[in-house]
Formats: sequence, C-alpha cells, structure tokens
Amino acid sequence: MLYSGIDELLSSNREAHRFFDGLPKEVQNTLRRYGGGINSFEELKHFSDVACRRR
Repeated sequence: MLYSGIDELLSSNREAHRFFDGLPKEVQNTLRRYGGGINSFEELKHFSDVACRRR
C-alpha cells in the first residue's frame, strides 16, 4: 500500500511504526526530513538502511 508520506505511513501501519521506533534518533530525524518521498514500508526499510550506512 502506498501512503502520502512518512507521517501517514507511521500513523496507519503499526509494523512500520514499530520498525521506525527501533531506529536510532539520528536516523529517524533524517527520515523525517525526507519523509515526503517515503510512501511504503518497503521504502522506509530501504531509506533507513541508506541513512544508517551514512552515519
């Protein structure tokens, strides 16, 4: 399912929300800054992996 962005994804998908909450705060902040382009749980996992490697 596609969402309008990270905020809708996290409020509508419990699994995505639990995954997001388990990420380091720095990664969460990075994902929120670019959250308009994160429209699915799969994209959330992909971009979190990218953000974690850039730390």
